[in-house]
Amino acid sequence: MKFFKKYYLVLPPVALIYGIYILNIKYPYDGFPQTLMDSIINGWLLIWVLFAALSGGIIYQLQQSKKQQYIYSLPWTKKDIYKKSASWLLISLMIAEIIYGIFFAAKLTMIPSKESLTNIIVCTLLNAAFCFALCAVTHLVVVVTAYIWQGLILAVISIYVMLPIIIQNTAFLIQMVFKIKTYKYAIFEWVIYSVYDRRFLIPLNYQLDISIMDTNLIWKAQYMNTSLICIAAFIAAGILCLWFAKRKFIRQNLAQNRMLTRLSRIENKLIMTVGLSFVIFNAVSNHEINQQVFNYERTLYNRIYELIAWNKDIMGNGDSYRMIMQKLSGMHLLIYFAVIFAGCYVAVSLVQTIRRKHYERAC
Repeated sequence: MKFFKKYYLVLPPVALIYGIYILNIKYPYDGFPQTLMDSIINGWLLIWVLFAALSGGIIYQLQQSKKQQYIYSLPWTKKDIYKKSASWLLISLMIAEIIYGIFFAAKLTMIPSKESLTNIIVCTLLNAAFCFALCAVTHLVVVVTAYIWQGLILAVISIYVMLPIIIQNTAFLIQMVFKIKTYKYAIFEWVIYSVYDRRFLIPLNYQLDISIMDTNLIWKAQYMNTSLICIAAFIAAGILCLWFAKRKFIRQNLAQNRMLTRLSRIENKLIMTVGLSFVIFNAVSNHEINQQVFNYERTLYNRIYELIAWNKDIMGNGDSYRMIMQKLSGMHLLIYFAVIFAGCYVAVSLVQTIRRKHYERAC
């Protein structure tokens, strides 16, 4: 684990090397312009992956320290340790994002999509803010679990499964209850419902060139406002996650490898309840859409697809949106979610009570 003592030297050189690499990629790459854009955006993903590994390694190293009983006994001592370990990692992240952001913007100026300087700057800031938010969420999950393998696995599950499901289904509920038209708001169609293919991270004119959707004018008109809103939201979410991570590191007891010692009972309850509720609601709402709106055949494949699919991206299609709004009731869906949330809360409370009683008897 000596490698992690110099962890702050890792991210900036990697950002520099990958930035030089993308700067030398010819357009169009492999004959497919989209492949080039994926390669450019993947640089931010590379920074996130390395940050996750370094963050997990640092927390694991601190947890395995021989002075564990001493350094985790005093809050002010833990605060000083967190500053010395995490502050350099975050500074390294900021430097890496600045370095790669310069190459990212420079490469966008070389792509023949006639992007304005303002659009290039906004697109670069949007990608950097998105990367910062991913890194902050990862750091929070790693700190809460305090073990490298648990933290990284839960971070991947949170970012690629739980967070998109929660965001998409929350937006879906809001749209259904308040009758908000998707094709009038770019933030719904291009950001929330395209989170998996990362369309909103691509420069504006490049999106308009490759897209065949009929809402290009809406996205073009709202690109600047939508991007600024997303930048502010990503930065705020990242700062909140980092603050909560620092707070949990100082207060938590790392002497035992038990999740019940990491979070308070109400925090543990709410996190589990919210995650489980949205997963179940996602499956229930998919079933309603497939059966009540589109009348899909009840095959085994379709039943499995309803349980695991992220199916809310169809709200971005004007015709599908109108059919869903006509045949489904927003209040009924809201009642479904309320019942699911209450049931999940009771179930999680019961399971945690049984686990706590069993642990107390074992001790």
